[in-house]
Amino acid sequence: MIFFGSPSVDNAQAQASPPPPVRLKVAHVQQLFAQAWTGSIGALVSAVILVLALRNAVPSSRLILWLLAYAALQVPRYVLILRFKRNPPSGEAVLSWGRQFSLYTIATGLVWGATGMVLFPEHSTSHQFILAIFIGGIAAAGAVSYSPLTECYLPTLLAILLPFGASYLFRGDEVCVTIGAVTMLFAIVLILTGRQMHQANSVALMSAFEKSDLVASLLNEKAKVESLNRILRAEIEERTRAENRYTRLVNTINEGISMQDEKGVMIYVNDQFCRMIGRPAKDVVGRRLAEFIDENEEGLLQDQWYGDKRSEPGRYTIHLLHKNGSSVPTLMSSVPVFNSDDGFTGTFTVMTDITELKRTETRLKQTISEKEVLLREIHHRVKNNLAIISSLLRLQARYATEEAHRHVLEDARARILSMALAHDKLSASQSSTGVHMDEYMNGLIKDIVCSMDHTGGTIKVHTDIQRVFLGLEYAIPVGFIVTELISNAMKHAFPEGTDGTLRVVFGPCGADRYQLTVGDDGIGLPENGDLTDRSSLGMKLVKMFVAQLSAEMQIDRGRGTEFRIAFSTDHTPLLPRP
Repeated sequence: MIFFGSPSVDNAQAQASPPPPVRLKVAHVQQLFAQAWTGSIGALVSAVILVLALRNAVPSSRLILWLLAYAALQVPRYVLILRFKRNPPSGEAVLSWGRQFSLYTIATGLVWGATGMVLFPEHSTSHQFILAIFIGGIAAAGAVSYSPLTECYLPTLLAILLPFGASYLFRGDEVCVTIGAVTMLFAIVLILTGRQMHQANSVALMSAFEKSDLVASLLNEKAKVESLNRILRAEIEERTRAENRYTRLVNTINEGISMQDEKGVMIYVNDQFCRMIGRPAKDVVGRRLAEFIDENEEGLLQDQWYGDKRSEPGRYTIHLLHKNGSSVPTLMSSVPVFNSDDGFTGTFTVMTDITELKRTETRLKQTISEKEVLLREIHHRVKNNLAIISSLLRLQARYATEEAHRHVLEDARARILSMALAHDKLSASQSSTGVHMDEYMNGLIKDIVCSMDHTGGTIKVHTDIQRVFLGLEYAIPVGFIVTELISNAMKHAFPEGTDGTLRVVFGPCGADRYQLTVGDDGIGLPENGDLTDRSSLGMKLVKMFVAQLSAEMQIDRGRGTEFRIAFSTDHTPLLPRP
């Protein structure tokens, strides 16, 4: 049945925010359903009154049948109103309910308008007047009641007035025509009033829509602002906690920290910096850092912060001035700060108090100086003791009756002399760890040649010794090797009465690598001679010291004899075996 069916548009499919014209119609339908119940009850009461008023002028059977038909047409409308009230639709679905209500109302209006033809009393003017008044009045009242919805009240008006006009205006009776005309005029006035009410209501609804939209927009913006405020409060709280952590960290470290702007004015200092200068932060912030350093070091800060090197981090030593007048040595690290346009905006500095470090450094320097003096004294005394032993051996050699004994004593004296000369150079040197090989070896060679007797010919010595500084652990083995090789050459390479030449060359031959060359133009070693086969103590000592240096030794017998010994200083020499 169409009268009891549901609207075709599903509520769930309705738009949440329809366009303004549709939204206005939806509001009109909602107002219609809100006031239709009262209008429908009033129409039913009017029908009952009309039946009672016409009971003496119209047959009862006709009145009862008309009343039942009219009441039957009212039932679907009442059911629709109740369903709308129980489960109000939303969005554009409301329009379907409005169209269905309009159909029910038009059908009811046709029945009410036909009253003029069905119930017209031909012989009772007063009853005709009552019928006209009821028909016209109900038409006007219905139009006013349904004025929120234009599609409802205009068709309803036509459904009522057209049958009414056919009943009165075209009967030919002047009284009926007059009554009908006055009644229709009265209805038209009320309809125009309803139209104005409809327009005023539309304007009020549009204003309410605007206010509602504005309120909704404001509420939406308020919700957004509140959400942003919550986010900002959370970020502020997190940044505050992070700032507090960093502030505690900065204030508890043992380094003084300060930040300066582009003019060198301090904008932040931590607690350690304040302790280093003995002043509170309020007396420091806003003043230039140069006011709290030694005046002789202000130029250093100017070069670092405002010179050509301001884009490079600096690390240097300055002295802060304490409030009590003392000077605090600090190791300062400065880092320039730039903005997004690479413009210099200031400097971040970290200062470490190195007072204790300076005191320790002074004590160490003093201790080292004392130890160097002590070592020089030791070297000097060792040299003197070795010189005494060398002199005693030389005196003993003079009293030796056998030639072999005399040579043994001379060899021992030469070896002791090489050690004495090394300690002599150490005692005279600024360093206690090594000697310059040119001074050491030239003096050693000169003393060896002068101390050995060579009768007959002349022996010349050519040296090419570069100025190389070697530690004592390398210099003494090299000196022993030179002593043994020169002593052996003077003993065996040049028979009595012959002239000869000795060559000694020493210098670097690579990174941390050196080469010693000792050669002569004498009779040389035998063709089948081998250093390992020689039983002399000198050759055994040479082999031992070569092994101690982890050196490589080559022997050239082409013209005389030439020893080439190469060694590195990138490792500690091996101790000789006992």
